[in-house]
Amino acid sequence: MKKKTTVKRWLSYGTPITLGAALLVGSGFSASASTSGYEIYKQALKANSTLDSVTANVQVSVTDNGAQEMAVDADVKLDKANKEVSGTLQLASAGNEAQTLQAFRQNEEMYVGNPSKALYYHIISSDDEGEDDAWEAHAKGPHPQAEKVIDALVGDVKDQVKAVQQEDGSTKLELDLSGNEIPAIVRTVAPIVIQHDADEKGDSFGPPWAERGEQHEDSPLKELFQPLDKPDMPELTNNVRLASIELDATVDAAGHLQNQTVEVTVTGEDETGEAHELTITMEASFSAFNNTTPDQLSLDEIDVQQVDIDKHDKGFDRR
Repeated sequence: MKKKTTVKRWLSYGTPITLGAALLVGSGFSASASTSGYEIYKQALKANSTLDSVTANVQVSVTDNGAQEMAVDADVKLDKANKEVSGTLQLASAGNEAQTLQAFRQNEEMYVGNPSKALYYHIISSDDEGEDDAWEAHAKGPHPQAEKVIDALVGDVKDQVKAVQQEDGSTKLELDLSGNEIPAIVRTVAPIVIQHDADEKGDSFGPPWAERGEQHEDSPLKELFQPLDKPDMPELTNNVRLASIELDATVDAAGHLQNQTVEVTVTGEDETGEAHELTITMEASFSAFNNTTPDQLSLDEIDVQQVDIDKHDKGFDRR
């Protein structure tokens, strides 16, 4: 069981591109004119977990009192049918040089690297079954119980998602809530979840060794992931509240989620009493539905080092 957790953690943390791609894919869905905007959006998201392949671009930014603290830009090509993925993740944070990370899964092998350093690692694991479980979990889509919880939290907000039919058959969706328009339970729970997530991440953006203690500081992967350290974000401790939620999305005529922009603003004070307004913005666009072929890493042109993620603290072998 421990090894299965390790592989799944690698898929979700060691290569964050894989996780993002797995969550952001779609399939056909036709909504009747009487279907609410909320249902159209929810069904498009549910359908997004069943496409065989898709190309996605995801951009995430975080600002603190108007100043940008972090920006992430990920380009992903995912082929779930063949269990292949390629992607490039660019991360910039205040006070740090922008960094680039690439990930490839091809011919049943995983590679990650930093193209600017010509540094790539061939990731191996003795637990192939755990990796298969992770792919199968992504393919199943969201858990049905999670859908029920979200429906309960959303409450009457369902009726506030505006849906406008376009001439090309697509549907524009909009939601703009602030202050008391946001359900009380969401205003209460969301800041707790956001702060808990920040606390859990600790000082790291997500390298696998971050959760394994200082004894793994000599991991060869550290050189690759070290630039991805988590930005120094303020810790909100007082008067924390969810101030606003905005959503703009387009569902195409076939029911695919074509693009969306989500903006969430949280306000509060840090332990010194300084006020902060944190705004998290996520923009995503999707294309080449069921017609995406991931890029391939040319192994003949680069130097690749091999790392066993189940034993990476013990060193590595040259490929």
